[in-house]
Amino acid sequence: MFDTGKAGEVEATGGDHNREIVREGVTMAMYVSLSLLAVVLATPEITRETRADVAFVAFATVCGLLFAHMLAFEVSTRLVSAGRVDAQSRRVLGAQVAGGMVVAAIVTIPALIFTPKVSLVVAELLLICFVGVVAFVAARGAGASNLRSLTYTMIVLAASMVVLLVKGLVGH
Repeated sequence: MFDTGKAGEVEATGGDHNREIVREGVTMAMYVSLSLLAVVLATPEITRETRADVAFVAFATVCGLLFAHMLAFEVSTRLVSAGRVDAQSRRVLGAQVAGGMVVAAIVTIPALIFTPKVSLVVAELLLICFVGVVAFVAARGAGASNLRSLTYTMIVLAASMVVLLVKGLVGH
């Protein structure tokens, strides 16, 4: 099924479609993670909210991002596919939604377990760890050594912090 060429490239087989689906799911999870990190970091100190309030806001924020993406995906897919949404496009969208829901769980579960203030810190740490783990696994999957994978992970985390800094500077 997978015919690997040089440097892990996959020739045009069924593997390309599976790889695209996994990539889209991970891309969405990473995007939602970074977006939520920006929201959580910009959230003023919690004073009166309950665990349920924080969990609802976290989950609703992810759902809002996913619904916006689903609408954009639907329209753009129809634009480039003569008005049709084929089975492959539906699988890609399903993977994207699944990736987003993983992140929803990452931020919602701590909100149900910990106090509101603690849950935000835990959510921040989990989201940053998620981004770092994905970066490390990506580097190792490409054949990099542990040291190179850690270096790549640090670069990705530093770039993530720049993204968050820019978002913070514009107030979003």
